[in-house]
Amino acid sequence: MNMHDDIFNKSLKSPRDIPQIEQIAAVDSLQKYVERFSRPYVLSIIREVVDDTRKRIVEGTGVEGEELKRILISRLEDERLNFFTRVINATGIVVHTNLGRSPLGVDRANQIAKHLSGYTSLEYDIMQGKRGKRGTQVTRLFELLSGAEASCIVNNNAAAVFLILDTFARGRECIVSRSELVQIGGGFRMPDVMKASGAILCEVGTTNRVSFDDYYNAVSANTGLIAKIHWSNYKITGFTQSVDAGKLAKLGREKNIPVMYDLGSGSWISPSECGVKDEPSISTALNSGVDLVCFSGDKLLGGPQAGIILGKREYVERVNKNPMYRAMRPNKISLYLMEETLLSYLRGDEKKDIPTIGLLMIPPQLLRMRAESIAERLSESGINATVVETVALAGGGSAPEEELPSYGVRIDFPLPAEEIAARLRTAELPVIGRIIEDHVVLDLKSVFKDEDTLICETVTGMLKS
Repeated sequence: MNMHDDIFNKSLKSPRDIPQIEQIAAVDSLQKYVERFSRPYVLSIIREVVDDTRKRIVEGTGVEGEELKRILISRLEDERLNFFTRVINATGIVVHTNLGRSPLGVDRANQIAKHLSGYTSLEYDIMQGKRGKRGTQVTRLFELLSGAEASCIVNNNAAAVFLILDTFARGRECIVSRSELVQIGGGFRMPDVMKASGAILCEVGTTNRVSFDDYYNAVSANTGLIAKIHWSNYKITGFTQSVDAGKLAKLGREKNIPVMYDLGSGSWISPSECGVKDEPSISTALNSGVDLVCFSGDKLLGGPQAGIILGKREYVERVNKNPMYRAMRPNKISLYLMEETLLSYLRGDEKKDIPTIGLLMIPPQLLRMRAESIAERLSESGINATVVETVALAGGGSAPEEELPSYGVRIDFPLPAEEIAARLRTAELPVIGRIIEDHVVLDLKSVFKDEDTLICETVTGMLKS
C-alpha cells in the first residue's frame, strides 16, 4: 500500500527518526521510480541514502525529512542517466567510441522490431526444414561485395585478431613491426591481445622505421604468421619508413607463411569520398595480396559491432574451424543488422541507409545553413548563440590527424561552460557537446538534421529554467 509523503515532515535528530526503508519505498512520490527501475533497485538506492543520512546525524549534522526526500528524488532522477539512453552527439566526432560508435538510425531500429520480435531463422534452414548454419547469408554478402574467396564474422575486431593469431601462431612466432604494436580503446594493448592468443611476438624494426629486410631476416622455421597492423589512432611523422602490405604478401608467398592485415576501422567505399584520406580501403587491402584482412563492423563500415575476416578460402576455413570461434560468434541482432548494412552497399544506397556514411558526407555549407537556423531560433528564445567554424573528426580510431571541416553553434550564456555542458548532458534527452575556449559548442557534423529542433528545445529548456 502506498503511503503519503508526510512521513518526511519532521526533523531527523536521531537515527531512530529516519523512516523505515520499506515505508520510504512506499511513498507516493517514489512510485514512478519503482515502476521504471523495479522495487529492488529503488530499495538499494534508498539504503545508500539512508546510510549517508544516518552518518550525518551521528556526526552531529541536523537533517530535515524534506531534505532526505529531495536527496532521494535527486538520486533517482540521476539514475536514469546510468541506463542505456539515446543522446544527441554534438561533439563533431562521427564514430564516437563512447557514444556507441556508428549510429543505428531510426529505420534500422524499426526493422529490428519487425524482423527480430519472436523467433527467428538464426540457425534454421527453412527450405530444408532442418538445422542450418549461423551467418551463412552474411558471409555470402561479404564475399559478393568484396570479391574475397571466403569470410568469417565474430563479435569484434579484437576477437578477429585473436582468432587469427590463435589459429596460425599459437606456440609459433608472429612477425610484427614495433611501430604497429598499438594500444586500442579501453586500455587494451595489441601486444597483450597477441600474447594471450599464445603467439610468440617477434618484433622487428624500430619505433619509427622498419624495412623489408627486417621482416625477411626474421623469418624462421618457427614463424607462423606475418602481421601488418594499420596505425588507426596515431601517426608517426618525420624520419620514418614502413613496408607496404603488397611486399609482405609477396614475402609470405615465397616463404609459405600466411600474412594478415588488420585495418582496424576499414572502409568499404573510398575513404576519400568521406573526407578521410589516409585510411586504406578494404578493397585496397584485399588487392594487396595478403591472405587475411580484418576490420571492425561498427566504425567506417557503419554497421553493428562485429569483427570481419576476409581472405583466401584455405586460411578462412582454418579460422572457422578453430574451437574458439564459437565463443566469439555474433548474435542474431548483429547478424541481421550486418545483412541490412551489406545489402545497402550492394544496392548503392549506403549514403541514404547508413547514418555514418551520410554524416561523413554532409557538405560543410549545409552544416553552416543548419547552424545559422539553430542560432537564430535560440536567439529568438533569449539565448545568445553564434555560428562558428569547427574541426570535426571521423573518430573510431581512424584518421587521427584528418580534420573534417564543419560548423557548430556556440552558446553564449552567463554560466560557466562546464555548468552549461553539465545541464545539457543531464537533460531528458542528453545533448553531448564540447568545450572550445571556455564556450560550449554544438558541432553539427555528428548531429542528424531531424535533431536540430530537439537541440533548440533542450538548450532553451535547460538554460532558461
